[in-house]
Amino acid sequence: MSDRIVSDGRERLRSTPEYRAAVAHIRSKADGDFAPLFDGAGLFRQIALAWQRESRVRREIRALAGRDSMYLRGR
Repeated sequence: MSDRIVSDGRERLRSTPEYRAAVAHIRSKADGDFAPLFDGAGLFRQIALAWQRESRVRREIRALAGRDSMYLRGR
């Protein structure tokens, strides 16, 4: 089997059920980890926590696929 680079590899990866499940897992884990911190927090603290949570989610999702990776498809 030879590999070749595909131009839409990142989009193909994002459309796979495994990738979507991994993203859902990352989001639910972050929600669970940050939920106790939101209880009793004021408005500005909640905004800061939401920003931190989304930054963490973006970082972990980026690590799944790699930002500048080459995507290969078996032929």
